[in-house]
Amino acid sequence: MKAERKKATADTAAPKKIIRQNESYSQGQNQSTENHRTESIRKHRADIPKIHRKTYDRAMQGRSLKSAIKSFCLECVCWQKEEVRLCTSLACPLYPYRPYRISKQAAKGVSFGAESKNSDKGDNYAG
Repeated sequence: MKAERKKATADTAAPKKIIRQNESYSQGQNQSTENHRTESIRKHRADIPKIHRKTYDRAMQGRSLKSAIKSFCLECVCWQKEEVRLCTSLACPLYPYRPYRISKQAAKGVSFGAESKNSDKGDNYAG
């Protein structure tokens, strides 16, 4: 009986030791991957126009989904806002969410601006 217990204890202890070894290896590997990712982001960020870096930083820190979409779309069209607005890549999964597009109301001619209270009094209204 004692021999069987020792064998059973040895069998259950071995996987725990292997798991611990794998975890430490995995942590080291994750650290290496994270360092590589940080370096890759730093190099990529240097190629981004200064005006768009803040948006890119928010996206890469995971702080803003909106910034991630904006950065992705801008990068796709070489950082040109007008090109994002004019995007024709209908098969892109981000197409419905792309920034800088013309709103449906503006396309229909609906004005968002406030109207002057003086508009019905003519052009020469002085007050």
